[in-house]
Amino acid sequence: MIELIDFINQEKLSKKIKGKTIINYFVKCIIKSLKELDHKLKNIENNHNSIISGITMIYNIFIILIFYSNNIKLTIFLVERAILLYSEFIIMSKDKKIIDEICFIPNITDAISFSYKKTIGPLSINKLNMKNDSIKDIILIIKNIVIKYYSNTDSIINIENNIHKIELKIIELFNNTSSNINLIKYIDNILNLDENININQLFIILN
Repeated sequence: MIELIDFINQEKLSKKIKGKTIINYFVKCIIKSLKELDHKLKNIENNHNSIISGITMIYNIFIILIFYSNNIKLTIFLVERAILLYSEFIIMSKDKKIIDEICFIPNITDAISFSYKKTIGPLSINKLNMKNDSIKDIILIIKNIVIKYYSNTDSIINIENNIHKIELKIIELFNNTSSNINLIKYIDNILNLDENININQLFIILN
């Protein structure tokens, strides 16, 4: 049986992926992940925290795999695998028979650790060659926006309809701003300081 790291290394590509392509695929991945986790964990108590933690996990897995492998197909395959493993681990951890058998109650951290082990293995962000940090910054902002509006009980459909417009606007802002650090701080301040701004208003502000 091929070890996970050997499998990933076999699928590595030398050609770098365009930044806009990475961002576009990340948006598709995070929305699909949100939909699947929301559906699969809908009957789980306190599922909201599990879903938000799952989205952060997906962000980390996507970043590590895309920059390590330069392989979109591999990244999407393992992200989808992570969603399945994570959601099934959460569901099984609520089964009293299983808890009695293993003699402890698994938590979200256990589910994340299990999913990491089965999708990225020993890879870590320290091993990545991210010369274009703005791509990582844009993806982080998009992840934070999705989590904020899901946390504010905005509908997933509304988030999906607006996040693509916001994605394009953020890319434009990064391309036309001399200081990405200041731009990141500005957007973070919008997200953190005013809880009443909905996702539609955020797009208007950025526009």
